[in-house]
Amino acid sequence: MTTIQKPDFRLDIQGLRALAVVSVIIYHVDAGLVPRGYLGVDIFFVVSGYVITATLAKRHAAAFGDFLLSFAARRVSRLLPALVLCVAITALAGFAFLPPDSGYFEQSWKTGIAALVGLSNVQMYRASIDYFGTSADFNLFTQTWSLGVEEQFYLMFPVLLWVTGFAKKDPKGSRRLFITIAVLSCISFLLFSYMSTRNPSGAFYLVPARFWELGAGSMAFLARSRIVGTLGATLRASRTTALLLLVATLLVRTPYDVEITAMAVILTVMLLLAAHRDAWADKVLTSKLPVYFGTISYSLYLWHWSVFCISRWTVGVYWWTVPFQLLLIVVLSTLSYSHVEQPFRRRLATWEVPKTLALGLAMSMLGTLLIAILAIPLKGRSTRET
Repeated sequence: MTTIQKPDFRLDIQGLRALAVVSVIIYHVDAGLVPRGYLGVDIFFVVSGYVITATLAKRHAAAFGDFLLSFAARRVSRLLPALVLCVAITALAGFAFLPPDSGYFEQSWKTGIAALVGLSNVQMYRASIDYFGTSADFNLFTQTWSLGVEEQFYLMFPVLLWVTGFAKKDPKGSRRLFITIAVLSCISFLLFSYMSTRNPSGAFYLVPARFWELGAGSMAFLARSRIVGTLGATLRASRTTALLLLVATLLVRTPYDVEITAMAVILTVMLLLAAHRDAWADKVLTSKLPVYFGTISYSLYLWHWSVFCISRWTVGVYWWTVPFQLLLIVVLSTLSYSHVEQPFRRRLATWEVPKTLALGLAMSMLGTLLIAILAIPLKGRSTRET
């Protein structure tokens, strides 16, 4: 596959995405192989904060409404088509195997519907679904919780860009935005630390406790030119060390959840702040396979869970099934990227904003209707059997 690069396109970011998604996939195959593999999602959050700020830095809008709606339209074209397809096919395949008299069935269809409106993280939190327990393992749409966090972040982020003047290209906008995000991120991190022991589920699923990770990526972009100017040589020299430490962070077994999460975020920020083509880290991150997996990482993230979860309800996930399951994941992800993600993104980029948003609403409604059609008869059967 040929990747079309823009002048400021960073292949190493695709490599970071690959590290994140592969860590998550291996964790879901066998948590013992990569004990902290779930931190791949935290890496994704930091990278997303960086990329979305970099993208919006190139855009200008004269009116807040236009800025907000155009931002929403771009998010719809980027995220929704692949999500709706995955949810629809997973529902069709999964509901054929889920026992309707099990709690897993009810939670799956509720989570699936919530995923289509960006609220699956809230649904899972309210349902007290433990991400690290069997209640999540057998939920068809557990992976969509992180999409809910990002989508809710995207609701507030354009407002911050506008009120600070960043979106209007105010000369002081970048500084005001950095300070605003820094303050909110400090509050968010304190909340994350507090909730990690008193309300772990809230710390894991809810945006207020996750804002600091996306904020860290955003601040990395805002501060990159200044920091690289003063610490560029140091950062470039430590880039390989940072990558090795990040991998080590995913492999360690430690009870210090807050500290290890903060370490993963800091190391990801370090890797984002400076790039050096001659560094070993860059040679690894920009090699063909990591770049390819990073390019299709969104579809990989969506489909890996669908394949593994349906497998748990049918053939199981064993050492002898994993190679076939991984192959299926890569095939589905490649098809999703090449025939859904990219075509929709290119086509919708030429549409007017209202038309794109209307299509997104229609897709979400159709996906919800499909789940309802599948779920209601089975739920009725469950009630009769009870």
